[in-house]
Amino acid sequence: MVGQSMVKLIEAGLLILLAACGAGVSPEGERLASDNGPLKAVASNAPKRALSVQAVAQAITPDMLMDWAEGAFADLFPGHSQTTSSQGFVYRYYPSASSFIAVKSDGGVYVLFLNTSDQVKYVAPIADFTCLVTPTAFACRPPIYTVIFTHIEDTTPTGTLGTSQARSNYLLWRDRLIQMANLTRRYNMTWVLQPDWKFLEAARLYEDGATMASTGGVNLLRYLRDSLGVIIDPHSHEGSGYNYPDVAYLLEQLGVGGSTVIGGHVWDPSLPQFAHWERFRVPVAGEKYPSALWRGELLMGSGTPGHTNDPIVSGMWRPKDPYNYFVDDPLGNISAVGAYKSDVGGITTLRGLYEAGRFDATCMLTNTIHVFPSTISSAGGLATVERDVVLPLQSLRASGQVEITNFTALAATWKSRFGGKACVYQE
Repeated sequence: MVGQSMVKLIEAGLLILLAACGAGVSPEGERLASDNGPLKAVASNAPKRALSVQAVAQAITPDMLMDWAEGAFADLFPGHSQTTSSQGFVYRYYPSASSFIAVKSDGGVYVLFLNTSDQVKYVAPIADFTCLVTPTAFACRPPIYTVIFTHIEDTTPTGTLGTSQARSNYLLWRDRLIQMANLTRRYNMTWVLQPDWKFLEAARLYEDGATMASTGGVNLLRYLRDSLGVIIDPHSHEGSGYNYPDVAYLLEQLGVGGSTVIGGHVWDPSLPQFAHWERFRVPVAGEKYPSALWRGELLMGSGTPGHTNDPIVSGMWRPKDPYNYFVDDPLGNISAVGAYKSDVGGITTLRGLYEAGRFDATCMLTNTIHVFPSTISSAGGLATVERDVVLPLQSLRASGQVEITNFTALAATWKSRFGGKACVYQE
């Protein structure tokens, strides 16, 4: 039992708390709740998700919040105090620190430090602490950031450029790509197209007035981007005298330049096909078009020849160097995104990592899905894409388990929502 004087002190503190909720400015001593204080900071930066059915079911209680605060800020809320309720407040008092933490009936969280002040400080709604107190709760797990993309290889269109065969094949591909873009647009999903040099040179040759009549007088690439929402990045096998800066230059000439995504590369320095990605730390000149300078900033598709032994990796990081590719260099100026398994099923596996506590809400996990050109061009291929990719993703997105994005936006989200924290999951 506490002494009578301590009871009076607690009562005085509670009266102040009840009378002054939200009033006044926090003094310097109230570092916990000040605008730059740790409790205010963690509440402001905590992951916030739209409240779903699961989130409502898992809403935290005042006791859960105060238990967490005792562990996270033991110097300010030392020991484990008894919870008391009075006049619309649930609160705990910590005698050795002369401090209170309270939750009002409207969900507001307040603190009071009698050693430094009789002013009460409002911190935040209790809901803002949900993902700090229960980081593995369903509603607190970040979505798996997923990119749907297609590579158009340097063998497309078939035939020699300038021949009727190449033109005919280009026009077939033109129609198919528009159909694919319409499919993803119908479901409000982002699709990323990454063409190599031959397709772009074909577009420069064959996008004439008659061809562009069906796309509002603009070339295919501009139509895909501006009318159908397709994101366009460079892709290059760096063969036939063309490298990444050349492909970036061709995209510029077609009016869809600006991407700094390195759309696929061989990452293993022990292989003869190693892409020497580190050269893009500075601008690189084109081979076909030497006046073209381009610097890549984001690596995707860290693969192997023929994709026979690709690393199964998720997350984002800044590769240190070719021989320490999966080691993060906080000062690095090139980032990498893990492709993981390139299927919808991998999303469930990655979600399980959050549930199991292998990763917390401060880590971004990633997945990419390559819709192969052979699928797009085959009879019934788009129906397969809709059934096996688009519809399952639509369901996962509706439940908050996935966010469909593009590589550039993903990198921006990594910096803004996750603070650029490197997290790498590798199987």
